[in-house]
Amino acid sequence: MADNSSSLGFWGGLMFVLIGMWLWDAADDIVHSRFRYSIEYTTDEANVFYSPRPHDCAFWGAPIGKKWCHYDRTVEDHQVPALITSNDTDNHRPIWSDDGGKTWHWNDGLDGAAVFTPHPAETHVYVGWTKAEDE
Repeated sequence: MADNSSSLGFWGGLMFVLIGMWLWDAADDIVHSRFRYSIEYTTDEANVFYSPRPHDCAFWGAPIGKKWCHYDRTVEDHQVPALITSNDTDNHRPIWSDDGGKTWHWNDGLDGAAVFTPHPAETHVYVGWTKAEDE
């Protein structure tokens, strides 16, 4: 009778390596999650926007093999000012301001502009990718 312990050891080792690679990739996604950036930048998770990860440097992407490049994650935040709405005191047309009331603009759509609704100031976070060449 043949001993199958060596083949089970090979397949078990292969599964161990594959699971380890999957956990490494999953850990990276967990560390750089919407939840993490919403806490770090004190904003809602809905205000965290991701660009899809490019695949042209991936080892398993066609053609298979080393591509001599990788992508670094970039994170930028942008402050969206509060939008205040009110009414003009002379002719009672609706107006809006995004600089704390220093300048005002018409808000009734009569001059072809969009009609805005008020919102508080918020932070938007953009997560993107920058290509880097490997040596």
